[in-house]
Amino acid sequence: MSGECMKKQKIKINVRAVKNSGLTLVETLIAISILIVAVVMSISLYVDNIANARFAHDQIIATYLAEEGIELVRQVVYTNFNNGNNGGVNWVNDLANCWPNGCRVGNDHWNSIGFASCGGGNCPKLKIHTAAGFLRGVYGHPSDSTGWEDTPFTRKIEVSSPPGDVERTVTSTVTWNYHGATKNVTLKTYIYNYLN
Repeated sequence: MSGECMKKQKIKINVRAVKNSGLTLVETLIAISILIVAVVMSISLYVDNIANARFAHDQIIATYLAEEGIELVRQVVYTNFNNGNNGGVNWVNDLANCWPNGCRVGNDHWNSIGFASCGGGNCPKLKIHTAAGFLRGVYGHPSDSTGWEDTPFTRKIEVSSPPGDVERTVTSTVTWNYHGATKNVTLKTYIYNYLN
């Protein structure tokens, strides 16, 4: 009879050990919930970082395009100085289209720089050259659109109308649409008739 008591005792000990070592359903659900929250937060941060990187990418391109607009205006002014157009209004030859409604860089500006009026202040969107060749990656308004694709960017260059003949204000604004909101980068500088 003593052997039977020992057997029953062993069974009781084994049953108690099994009951105390497992997780309840509530504990399992809480652990899974915490894991799900951690995964969702990680994915959310990843998606936000991708969106922020895209906005930063667009903003950098817009800044470069705005700077290029100012540099193209300077190039025209310096070319006029070099060609002897340093007196009177001649130092700003070719910029008359830039006031009062603003202008855009003319067609095929990589061949010769000219400025076309934006007519009512609405400049067309820039295109980017995507075909192989020396123009790959160039933004502009081509006369032949073969190899060019539309971009979200619009550039408007404004040169102040001449109150005098010594100083002009140049403003280059690049605008684009980002997730339904209009974004822009505006750069401003001054050009001077330093030979007058």
